[in-house]
Amino acid sequence: MRYAHATSPFMGLSSPHAINVGQMSKRIGILVFERFALSDVCLLADAFRLANEVHAEQSGGAPPYSLVMLSDSGAVRFASGPTACTDRC
Repeated sequence: MRYAHATSPFMGLSSPHAINVGQMSKRIGILVFERFALSDVCLLADAFRLANEVHAEQSGGAPPYSLVMLSDSGAVRFASGPTACTDRC
C-alpha cells in the first residue's frame, strides 16, 4: 500500500522480500482493566468481526483484522464477576 505523500529512496524498488501491507492482517489490541464491562468490549470487537465478515464475502481473502484483549496482569475480572485471561501488555 503506497501513500501519495510518502517519499523514500526505496519506493520504486521491487524485492522478493517486499511485504504488501494491504494483505496483512492488522492486529487490534483491546486494552481492558479490572471490573470492565464485557458488553462494551463485545460491542467494539463486534465491529471488527463484521468488517471481517464483509471482507470475506467480497474478496474471500484472509480476515483483515485480528483481535486480542490486553491487560497489565494477564487476567482481569469482569464487572459481572467472572475472570478473563488476556495477553499481557
